[in-house]
Amino acid sequence: MLLVVCVMLLVASRMSFGKVGPSLDEQWEQWKTKYKKLYKDQNEEELRRRIWEQNKEMIEVHNQEAKQGNHSYKLGMNRFGDKVSVEMPVIKASNRMSRHILPKISRKMTVLDQELRNQIWENIKKKLITYNRILQQQLLNKMIADIEDDDWVAAYDVLEKVTTTSADYNAILRALVMNDIYEQMADQSIKSKVLILQDIAETVAQYQKIKVYKSSGKNLSKSIDYRRDGLVTPVRNQGACGSCWAFSAAGALEGQLAKKTGRLLELSPQNLVDCDLESDGCDGGHPDFAFEYVQENGYVHYEEDYPYIGKKQKCHRTPPPPGAAQCKGFVWIPEGDEHLLAEALHEVGPLSVCIDASDKKFMFYKSGVYYNPVCNKDVLNHGMLLVGYKEKHWIVKNSWGEDWGKKGYVKIARNRGNHCGIASDASYPLV
Repeated sequence: MLLVVCVMLLVASRMSFGKVGPSLDEQWEQWKTKYKKLYKDQNEEELRRRIWEQNKEMIEVHNQEAKQGNHSYKLGMNRFGDKVSVEMPVIKASNRMSRHILPKISRKMTVLDQELRNQIWENIKKKLITYNRILQQQLLNKMIADIEDDDWVAAYDVLEKVTTTSADYNAILRALVMNDIYEQMADQSIKSKVLILQDIAETVAQYQKIKVYKSSGKNLSKSIDYRRDGLVTPVRNQGACGSCWAFSAAGALEGQLAKKTGRLLELSPQNLVDCDLESDGCDGGHPDFAFEYVQENGYVHYEEDYPYIGKKQKCHRTPPPPGAAQCKGFVWIPEGDEHLLAEALHEVGPLSVCIDASDKKFMFYKSGVYYNPVCNKDVLNHGMLLVGYKEKHWIVKNSWGEDWGKKGYVKIARNRGNHCGIASDASYPLV
């Protein structure tokens, strides 16, 4: 919510604050009706209307330039018309080594840190009781002595002395307690560092066991499209949930299972969103983490048993269905190598991929071969499913519904310097 508010303020700061013009009223109302858009008040609707008008203009200008041969793809208005690119959900993508090691260590450190804090606090509470008892007795003795020495002193003078003395003893108490905390923290710090180093060693060892695809040396087909081979389920819509990683992983598992069993069944991205603790549900994740979850859990549910709702909920711990989909691990495609990406796709089937989808034009992609010079192969933020290729483009399945792109698919430029990072972070599950 904070992100959306900040985004809206940023957009508003760049727009004129005059009322929107009436010339597009009919189109605006038709668009709102088509996508069932509702806003909390008139101010939000006016802001969203301005964003929609800007996006509409950008689409028209781009398509006019495409007609003139300046672009290889066209744009089209869709349900994202009232949004800016920073509002789009993203995945947790990064360098493979850091992605698999650092989060695991960070989580262990957080748990360990909390355990150590709890242990220190329990020790301090016990000592605090002892210190309080001693200091209170000292305080009472001092008060008695003061009164005995000056039994004629006024009551307010006694009270003043008590207050001063109590403050002095409280300062002593704080000093004693803080010294204990520092000593215990120093002692526990040594223990925690040893445990963290052990965990790093174990995590690195686990990382090094991950399989990496090696060239088979086989000749490639001129084109591949696994939609025709019954290895790809229909396009679905992740909605406002940042669960692209779960749809990507589910799609790769679906393809491998169909290839193995001859049955194409939809698996449950919601199961992954709810139960994969390595990822963050609707706040992002990664296909590799989903494969690891299925491997460790022993299975993933089918869509019909665990339907998608588009928000994270409590994990449903239910028995596996008959013939439940399983995973034995996963394989990485060497980073940045489009030829090996094509080989793996040709040999294995649909692959999970991550790309840079942050540019506004990707939001409104409609047709043609997507080649955008601003695309960054090193900044990956969206998980998708690679299902085929032709000579000059990759065929990629999205999870933004059939209204987006070419019935839910995008053609991304092939052999053009690993465009948008299509080969930067690809993998497939072993079933």
